[in-house]
Amino acid sequence: MHIPDGYASAAFIHNDTGVVTGTAPYIWTLGMHLNIVEDPQEAANDLFNAFVANLLPEMSNFYTLTAVELTVPDGLGGTGTVSSTEDPAEGANTDLDPVYVAFAPKVRKITAGIGRKNRGVFHPVGLLGIDQVDSNGHIGNVRRADLQEVINSFATDVGSTIGDAVILHDDPAVTPTVVVSAQIQGSVGVLRNRMV
Repeated sequence: MHIPDGYASAAFIHNDTGVVTGTAPYIWTLGMHLNIVEDPQEAANDLFNAFVANLLPEMSNFYTLTAVELTVPDGLGGTGTVSSTEDPAEGANTDLDPVYVAFAPKVRKITAGIGRKNRGVFHPVGLLGIDQVDSNGHIGNVRRADLQEVINSFATDVGSTIGDAVILHDDPAVTPTVVVSAQIQGSVGVLRNRMV
């Protein structure tokens, strides 16, 4: 994956309390164009705080957002990483069964481009309870609508205060594609060590 100047790959890093079946850390990523907040350290902290403001109230207390790490160009042809300096934040939702927090909603990154290279998905952890997913892995309509509202708020917060979410590409000649919206899919993804 190529990261042009002015762009970054943000990794949202979660750990668990040991109750959840899985291998921490759990990571999901989001490409970013740092066109509002240009300083990577400030952007990492702002992304962390955007998650806390919008998603943390819905995230199970069995998970903690440990940090947001930004991978950015180092000016020498390579990349470097900066990490948020905020204290780890534990999820505020105490109503989710620890068995089911191993499943995560699939959030589709929607762009104006066509083809596989202009599509993406991420899996924010700890947002589903046992009574919110049926035996076929489908998210209930009420919970899906609630999560869509939360994702919309997160996307608006990020886009208006930090910069555009983007899909980064392997080809340096291809400009990152702006994500215009994020959509909760109807079925879950099974949480793995790294979800991109």
